Amino acid sequence: VSVDTSPEGTAAGRQGTFAIGIPLLIGSVVLIACLFGIYTRPADFLATLWPANAILLAMLIRMPGAARLSGWLFAAMGFMAADLMTGSSFLMTVILTAANLFGVAVGYLVHLRHPERIRSLREPVSVLWLAFVAAAAAASAGFFGMLANPLLFQRSMATGWSFWFATEF
Repeated sequence: VSVDTSPEGTAAGRQGTFAIGIPLLIGSVVLIACLFGIYTRPADFLATLWPANAILLAMLIRMPGAARLSGWLFAAMGFMAADLMTGSSFLMTVILTAANLFGVAVGYLVHLRHPERIRSLREPVSVLWLAFVAAAAAASAGFFGMLANPLLFQRSMATGWSFWFATEF
């Protein structure tokens, strides 16, 4: 008879693995998705395709327990690392990270407002509600972009909202 005495074999060990494993996965995936968006953007502007927020929102929704504080912190580190690695200023990095997290958080909170049968995508109407969640997240990021666009890129608030909304959606 063999007894597993390793930390991974215990409930506490499995919890410890989850405690760092899932957040690390979230941060890594966000970093990679951000780098993809950054390297495909036009010069001196935001990405025209930004998959990082949609991927993060999907991970928070589909991975039980991923929306813990540690998951959000590692996501923030992924956003910030990508911007800093590619030469953004610290102020720009903080503003863009806040905008990204704000949009994802609104999408996540809107998602939580739906009944479980809708959230689990078990009904045809779920797809419509999923589009609503995406639109809410994109609109909230657009509002953040409306404020940040003149500050960061010296472009209009209207351009900021429409561009950020379209890119997010």
